[in-house]
Amino acid sequence: MNVLDAGCGSGEFCALALERGASVSGIERRPPGMLAIARRRAPQADLREGDITALPYADDAFDVVTASTPSSFTADVPATIAELARRVRRPSPSATGARAAS
Repeated sequence: MNVLDAGCGSGEFCALALERGASVSGIERRPPGMLAIARRRAPQADLREGDITALPYADDAFDVVTASTPSSFTADVPATIAELARRVRRPSPSATGARAAS
């Protein structure tokens, strides 16, 4: 299973997903110190600095995309959710965080 944690913060979810056998990617726009913590917690994950409103991943690249907190802090929540949903192979409200937009 390919998982993207958009706004991965300190990598807690990434580490949990790796423990369960997922192939994990994460993106975080906070200062590099946060990403350094995530890299220590989830060393096998593909972790990148970036913005969840312009994801550097191909469409349909992931089975699951999570964005529990950062999607609430974007200027355009519906557009951000659409950006996240494009990366999911089989979009569903629970996989894209669409519940947060309602």
